[in-house]
Amino acid sequence: MSDNFDGALLAATGRSAHTDAIAWIAEEHPLVPGVDLHEVTRAVLQVDGPTARMALERLAREITASQLDPAAELHQVDLLPDADVFRRALDTLAQTSEGSLAGVTASSLRTAQQRNSRVMEMLEALIGVTHKELRERVDGLPVEVDRVWTNAALNNAFGYIDELIRGTLPAPSTPGTFLPAPVELMAPIAGPVAGGGWERVEQLRSGGVPYELLLAQRVVGSAWGQHRNRTSQSPMAAVALQVQGLLVAEGLDVVLSDKYGGDARQADLTALVGGDQHVNLVARTPPPNPKPVAVVTFSLAKDGGSARKNVSAKMQMAEPAVPVFVVVLGGGFSQRNETVGLVRHFDGSVFTEQTLPALAGAIAACPPPRSSDARL
Repeated sequence: MSDNFDGALLAATGRSAHTDAIAWIAEEHPLVPGVDLHEVTRAVLQVDGPTARMALERLAREITASQLDPAAELHQVDLLPDADVFRRALDTLAQTSEGSLAGVTASSLRTAQQRNSRVMEMLEALIGVTHKELRERVDGLPVEVDRVWTNAALNNAFGYIDELIRGTLPAPSTPGTFLPAPVELMAPIAGPVAGGGWERVEQLRSGGVPYELLLAQRVVGSAWGQHRNRTSQSPMAAVALQVQGLLVAEGLDVVLSDKYGGDARQADLTALVGGDQHVNLVARTPPPNPKPVAVVTFSLAKDGGSARKNVSAKMQMAEPAVPVFVVVLGGGFSQRNETVGLVRHFDGSVFTEQTLPALAGAIAACPPPRSSDARL
């Protein structure tokens, strides 16, 4: 073990010999506040034996302890629905249906969609399906809900929506089960008033929705669940942009994937350094002749099961021509023993949103690339 690594262990533990220091770490004793855990981790990685493995397990939990909880924050609030948009769409459909949703027909829907392009978006929300789900059940629909709807597509969509709201779709084949429908139209939730099809929908449009139905919808639909699904990449993109800013402040040039807030295609990134789809950011020396010095790959897991799968994927990524740094987000990684393998595989270069300045400093300290590597 080098003097630098030996010194890191002694400084972190207050012990006088590195064997005692490793045992101190393995036994979960407190470390000296402010120590560089990544430097300590790299020191422990130089040592074999059961005590060193126990010490590494402890350090792996600590350096992957992310505080980011995707369920506790909302991203891309510009994508949130506007209730006024739904109100105007409802009213437009009612107007084209002789003043009441009780009179909705395929013809009135076609007229309403021509007048207000958000009517179909409203109807998908009304029956509680995403556009992707509706396309799986109905033929001939546009790729996205905000695209042009042909008359045939509107007729097809109305046929399904009308049967669902009237309760005339075939029952599921499994006994004792129900078709997924709006909670306000399901008797087990809303009670006897749930029946009535479009008449019931019109009552709710004109008279308002009881608050208890909104609470029931949150329970069965998990509050904000669909928005979180739409923005599942956003927490990683937000952190990636932070990393980009820190690296630029270190004087480096940064190429960031368009999936993480940048403007580079995946093919652009792999053309620079090799590797595969796990190459999310490439840090380079400054212009005019930038050369790659490091890769950053991001991973998010709020639970242990997701973390186990993500750890396996990262460890199997194709090796690029420059060192790889991993940023793990979410509470799942520190829960899994497999994270030790991740830390070992990437030589301790695993960080969280809590340690991004240390990540930027470590990348800035990377040596210039070897000109002999054909990929560079």
